Amino acid sequence: MSSLHLSARTLWQNNFANRILSLSACSVPDLIPTRKHGK
Repeated sequence: MSSLHLSARTLWQNNFANRILSLSACSVPDLIPTRKHGK
């Protein structure tokens, strides 16, 4: 029971981390090309 709860919690944390990583990965490339195009 506790192990199932732990695995479910880690899965949720991994999903949350993946969302943050995907958000940062989407925002960073947007900023870099604008700087290159600006120059």
